[in-house]
Order: sequence, then structure tokens, then C-alpha cells
Amino acid sequence: MGSSEADDDQLLKSFLAEVSEAERDNEVLRILGCFKLNPFEHLKLSFDSSVDEVKKQYRKLSLLVHPDKCKHPQAQEAFGALAKAQQLLLDPQERGYILDQVTSAKEELRAKRKKELRKDSASKIKSQVDEGKYEEQFERSDEFQKQLIIKVREILTDKEWRRRKMQMRISEEEGRLKKDEEETKEMWKRKREHEEKWEETRDQRVSLQFICRKLKCFILIGHYACGYLNTSYLQVLPYWKMKGFVELLPRALPDTMCLWFAGL
Repeated sequence: MGSSEADDDQLLKSFLAEVSEAERDNEVLRILGCFKLNPFEHLKLSFDSSVDEVKKQYRKLSLLVHPDKCKHPQAQEAFGALAKAQQLLLDPQERGYILDQVTSAKEELRAKRKKELRKDSASKIKSQVDEGKYEEQFERSDEFQKQLIIKVREILTDKEWRRRKMQMRISEEEGRLKKDEEETKEMWKRKREHEEKWEETRDQRVSLQFICRKLKCFILIGHYACGYLNTSYLQVLPYWKMKGFVELLPRALPDTMCLWFAGL
């Protein structure tokens, strides 16, 4: 086992020694031009690659575009993209998600191929005679692999677009709820301030109501007294002035009139 790893290291060193600066730059451009949602493309691996193959390929490509060895201005960005690709493929959940999309892509391509075979009698007969070997051979072909990569891109793009739309809706809903919460807080704040102000003027209102009731009482008494004695209000004003009610009239008159009309 140790001898095998040593041989791999030696082969890797020999490979890196033979790589020119132009090849390093081309690899940087390839990585940055890859479909961003498919880490298999970044590492130039097939979808059935093992975890060990992922680690080995990452080591090879990361040394190729390492900023200390590659002078390309975007070498650091390419190096980071490779690191992220390896991280995704070593994460069981992320790797499983991508492979699920690969499975969906294969199913779509197989369904499409069945429709095409129905139109091609010769291929249909051949596939039936070979009992599935014909299809297995086709799925290992470069043509099928290219179709698979394209279909996986389509599915991953659609999934990501749906995810972003959902995230956008969630953000909009959170914003709406936050706005409603702020409006509710402001409403309760205004209500509390109104209640506090109302409570602060309570004694003043009670005093004014007391004055209004007394004035109403004297006005009623004066009204009936004037009618009974056949006299006017001017004749009873000196008595009211002596009792101190004339000075209260300018301040309490509006409220007094309201109470007066409400009671009559």
C-alpha cells in the first residue's frame, strides 16, 4: 500500500515538472469556465467516481493551479473553486443531492431514447435481441455521456432557480411580517402615549366636569326662578357673582353648553 502511494507521488511530481505555464493557465481558464453547480465538472470526473478518486484528482489539479506555482492572475479563484468542488463531493448529503439529479437525467434520456427507437425499426430489433446490452453499451458511449452532462446541467439549473425563487418569496414574506410588526408596535406606542396623556389630564377633566354640573344646576335654577319670579338673568347675576360662579363662566362655558344641550 505504501509503495503504491509512493509511486503515485512520484508520477505526480513528474507530471507537474512537465507541465508548462501555458497548460497551467489553460487549466485555470477551464476551471473558471465550468458549470458552477456541478463539482464533477470542476474536477474532470465522471458521475460514478469514488471518494478516493475525488481526493486524488483534487490533489493533482490543485497543485497544477496553485497560486504559488501558477502565475495566472485568477489562479487563486480557480484554486478556491476546486476546493469547494471537493468539499461538496466529500459531503454525503451534497453528493447524494447531485447524484439524485444525475439519476433523474438518466431516466429522462432513457425515456427519450425509447421514443426514438420506436421510430427506428432496426435499432428497436437490435435492442430487443441483445436484451439490454445494446442500451448499456450506448450509455457508456461518449455521445450518451455528453447528453447526460447537458441534461444534468439543465436539471441543476432548474432546481437552483426554483430554490432562489423560493428564497426570494421567503425574504419578501419576512419583510412583510417585519413591516407589520413595526406598524403594530407603532400603533400600540401611540395608544399608550394617548392613554398616558389622558391619565395626566384626569384631575383637570374631573374638576371641569364638577364645575359644569354646578353651573348647569344654577342655570336651571335661575331659569325656573326667573320664570317664577317674572324677572331676568341680569337681576340674579349679583347673587351669582357673590357666589363666585360668574368668574368660572368664560372657562367652562363651552363644556357647560354641551352638557346643557345634552341634558335638555
